[in-house]
Amino acid sequence: MTEKILGSLTTEEVLKLFNEDLCQSHLGIQATHVDESGSEGVMHLKDWHMNFEGTVHGGMLFSLLDSIMGMAVFPHLKRNERILAIDLKINYLVAATRDMKELTCRANLVSRTRRLAVGEGEVCSPDGTILSKALGTFAILK
Repeated sequence: MTEKILGSLTTEEVLKLFNEDLCQSHLGIQATHVDESGSEGVMHLKDWHMNFEGTVHGGMLFSLLDSIMGMAVFPHLKRNERILAIDLKINYLVAATRDMKELTCRANLVSRTRRLAVGEGEVCSPDGTILSKALGTFAILK
């Protein structure tokens, strides 16, 4: 059975829309899961993700979290609602390095009111080490 979320879209359709987005594609982000319990995605690391220190640029981790956290809010929206990030706070805990090859991001909804949604997420290395954590607030637009 195909689960319906976000109005009349299925989870597969949401993943397809996300994965066909040019921004996500250029950043090397691929969505792998979304449902009411949360979302998940990966970032396939390339040389251009690295900063001059030889670690993954913090902006790349920020973009990964922003995207996957926003996707975690989707199943909790009504058909005529959309979201816009208005605040995202990130803590960088451990540096991500090129040899990790792929980073995993998991996110879920913390709270949803009529006008705001709050989500949380984390980026992990292939061995499960938490590299960064974030908390974000999203405006719900009609």
